[in-house]
Amino acid sequence: MSKKRVSDRIYVQTLIEIFDQSTGYLLGHLANYSPGGLMLTAKEKIPLGTVIDCRMIIPDNMLNNGEICFKLKAAWCEEDIMPGTYTIGFQFQDISKENFRQIFNIHESLLTQKL
Repeated sequence: MSKKRVSDRIYVQTLIEIFDQSTGYLLGHLANYSPGGLMLTAKEKIPLGTVIDCRMIIPDNMLNNGEICFKLKAAWCEEDIMPGTYTIGFQFQDISKENFRQIFNIHESLLTQKL
């Protein structure tokens, strides 16, 4: 990943699960996010360019409905330092302004660390 990052990542310190909306399959857990996309830790590789309708479950009623739905496109996938685990970078695709705003309001409600 030699591209220069456009904006800072927000690292999440709480377990937030992201599912494939059409199958209900757990894609992975949110590690960090930025205005351009997010990174998951996952047990399965996802081919580059794959577009997925996702559902993010927000714990403990941090949002009114407890979930946010949006599309993600797999931008990169690497084996993690933990064997059998992958880190996957996604770009936001077709996300509503309201859902985008909700994702970036999560950090006000959850313990996060900005690096």
